[in-house]
Amino acid sequence: RKTEAKLLETLTESEREDLEGVLSAEVERRMRRDYDAMVRTEQIRKVYKPRDKEVFTLSPDKMLSPEFIKIISGAKEGKLGEAVVTHKTPGGAKAYVFPCLQPSFCKRLIQELDVFNASGAPKGRPNSMNRHGILLNEIGMTEGWLDPFLFHYLLPLSRLVYPGVGTALTSHKSFTVEYQLGEDTELTAHYDDAEVTLNVCLGVDFEKGDLEIFGGDKGIMPRNALHSPVHLQHKVGHAVLHMGASMHRATAITKGRRANLIMWCRNPLHRLEKGCALCGQTHR
Repeated sequence: RKTEAKLLETLTESEREDLEGVLSAEVERRMRRDYDAMVRTEQIRKVYKPRDKEVFTLSPDKMLSPEFIKIISGAKEGKLGEAVVTHKTPGGAKAYVFPCLQPSFCKRLIQELDVFNASGAPKGRPNSMNRHGILLNEIGMTEGWLDPFLFHYLLPLSRLVYPGVGTALTSHKSFTVEYQLGEDTELTAHYDDAEVTLNVCLGVDFEKGDLEIFGGDKGIMPRNALHSPVHLQHKVGHAVLHMGASMHRATAITKGRRANLIMWCRNPLHRLEKGCALCGQTHR
């Protein structure tokens, strides 16, 4: 892109060498990603012994907010429930906020994730930007509850609010991210490797660290968006649904620890036609 080319021209030779080193390391990491994940998963099975096995299987009455269940029932009939709050971003795309998970389940999930963290099992980074969090597929949470959650609950809502891009979500990458003082406290503006992103606050006890959504598309920041983003405060159990290509960021927490469940939901048919939400390639 022209913008990136102009930025490269401003770098010194030393800065350019440093950047090339970082990019080479990231390319190597991505080439080994699937193999490394397979090795880690095998090691995790040997080391990690789940304490609360119920959090690995979807139980709507125990896990999902009653309001969310009503929202999905309405979405299947083409109706957007009153519990869903709609926000229009400066870039035009809409983001939706609604109750999703029961706070009691969020607490149980955090407790189980803490058990995993204390087990000594290996962990992969959730993504290339966040350093702290857990890849939920590697600890066995995909088949039992994240897959059925996507297909039976999230998909009807996505089809309603994002016709086209959100109508054929067939896979996901799900993980947690954590922010606390002394570690990751914020996340700069970015967009996701997803057609549709779900972001659910799990807790624990924190101040500040809000979500700002600018809109735009694939790294293009809308004009004046920095001055007027959609500003959303996290609330335990509540979710934000937004387009993966919309620019967004996490502002800094000032106290405590915050954990979020992130689902990058993907539509392969849309990618074949329009290209990947992250890189624009059509073969992913």
